[in-house]
Amino acid sequence: MTQQEIKQRIEYYLQTFGENISKIDAAIDLLQDLKDELMMKILICRLLGLMIMFMITFLG
Repeated sequence: MTQQEIKQRIEYYLQTFGENISKIDAAIDLLQDLKDELMMKILICRLLGLMIMFMITFLG
């Protein structure tokens, strides 16, 4: 294997590795956004539950 072939192979591996890291990073960002959205929905559900319990207790 010549020095040029080695250089090309290393460049290919580095490029492929960088693309994979970018995809993983994007997936992590998406999962974080989904987690934040889910946490917000859980909070809303808990608040609605408390409101319903309050209404049943004091207005029922």
